[in-house]
Amino acid sequence: MHKIVLFDEGDFSFYEETQKPLGGTQTAFIGLVKGFEKLGFLVEVRNNCEVEYLSNLISWKKLDYSEKIIGSIYIVNRNPKLLELVPKSAKKFLWLHNRGNYLIKLKNIKYLLMYYPILVFSGKFHKSTFYLWPFFKTKIIPYGLTEKFFQNKEKLKTPGPKAIFTSNPLRSLRWLVDRWIEVRKVVPNAELHIFSGPAPYGSWGNSISSKMNVEINHALSKSQNGIVVHDPIPKDELIKELKSSRVMVYRGDIAETFCLSIAEALELGIPCVTMDLGSMKERIENEKTGFISNGDKEFVDKIVQVLTDNQLWTSFHENLYSKNVNLSWSESAKKFIQVN
Repeated sequence: MHKIVLFDEGDFSFYEETQKPLGGTQTAFIGLVKGFEKLGFLVEVRNNCEVEYLSNLISWKKLDYSEKIIGSIYIVNRNPKLLELVPKSAKKFLWLHNRGNYLIKLKNIKYLLMYYPILVFSGKFHKSTFYLWPFFKTKIIPYGLTEKFFQNKEKLKTPGPKAIFTSNPLRSLRWLVDRWIEVRKVVPNAELHIFSGPAPYGSWGNSISSKMNVEINHALSKSQNGIVVHDPIPKDELIKELKSSRVMVYRGDIAETFCLSIAEALELGIPCVTMDLGSMKERIENEKTGFISNGDKEFVDKIVQVLTDNQLWTSFHENLYSKNVNLSWSESAKKFIQVN
């Protein structure tokens, strides 16, 4: 039986996904661990967690740089320095989440040259952000989704004019709020529900909470335009909110290498309106599962169209319902195992 060893420097714990909102990277890490567990593999996880977790297949413990763990596959999350914990002869991956240009620094790239891990990107756009990729072995493995999204997939009745935003407030929330004011001039009963804030991002979120709160406060100041601001919520509650929404609205971002927010909405059959930024083209089929807009005016116009055209919304929803939009985490985990 394979033993999978994962290293990470985050401070989140295994149990947290069901009890609190987590950022995309933390959600992905826990999801992959659960994917390996579902496949029946032994999993050893080490990070800076405050609460350890043990089950029949998972051992999630505090990171100890002196500990030597014998495994068949090693996955280092984000930080190349953690490759020091991996035997040089082992099958090893460096799993990337953010733009790959952070690796092009001496303190990081030296580990790539010493250990030559397989670099794992979540998509073609993500891979393009590390221009030195031709010199290394690489693999594209898209994120999976938490099983709950597949379990809650069903045909929905046409919702009312409710839009939703579930991303980082620093990723153009102010821009979105200002565009939304234009939407409301055309659809005066429309509402924009924002689920956003620093809580899902752990210590990093705490360090920049003041910047995030400036953007949240801007949204709050425009509440007369049908804007409702909520704290981030766990997945069970988020699924309910998404299923009662008519459209996910998000500008996108050049730092968006996968975008779980968009993927989660699409899996539940909720069309999305966005711009051609980052990985948006890899998530949305333009004019089939949503719109990828060019320019501010078109972005507004397409939101209005989805909010008011029932036939269009039904077409998008049925296109999403009839296909497998995303992988499960067990399918993503299997792709790691299959890499030669």
